Amino acid sequence: MDILDYTSDMASFKFRILDTMGYLQSVAICKESTSCSSPGCRKTCHHLVWLFYKVFNFEQSCSLIYKCQFSNAEWSKIIDAFPDRVPLTDLSKYTSDNQVFKIEIKKTHKEAKCATCKTAISLGDLQASAEGPYRTFNLTWIKRTFYFCPRRECISKLPRNSFIKPFKAGIGLIYDPELTSEQKTLININ
Repeated sequence: MDILDYTSDMASFKFRILDTMGYLQSVAICKESTSCSSPGCRKTCHHLVWLFYKVFNFEQSCSLIYKCQFSNAEWSKIIDAFPDRVPLTDLSKYTSDNQVFKIEIKKTHKEAKCATCKTAISLGDLQASAEGPYRTFNLTWIKRTFYFCPRRECISKLPRNSFIKPFKAGIGLIYDPELTSEQKTLININ
């Protein structure tokens, strides 16, 4: 898992993490309760357990890391264990504030699939593409090009193991000038 950012005060610790499945999650630790944005986390949150183990340095055998509410003494222990510096994953060298999506015709024989729906994109098909950071199997970050079906349903979702900005109003959209009017009508983004 990668910690992208966090906020902390004496009342709460809030983390934004990219989990091992490639999904962006928000985890909050408060004295009264803990929460996680993952629909898979119910009774025991593995994101929370990982944070307590990796960031707060609690042992796996510590019952505190499996709780959702904390006594005053437990909360003091959590505050004392919080490190001076949280190891964040720095994606600044991969991301661009000027990220754009390009809409064009696929011109290479190289195999490609939509990063969201996994539909094959063949030579001559319309495609959308954007560059951004991708986490490899070795847990290192590289810059790569993501290809999508040119539909809002596909380009408005975050691909797994990536941290690009999904398409929304205000993000740049560039159309290939070679597109015909018929091809432009097939694009379902706006």
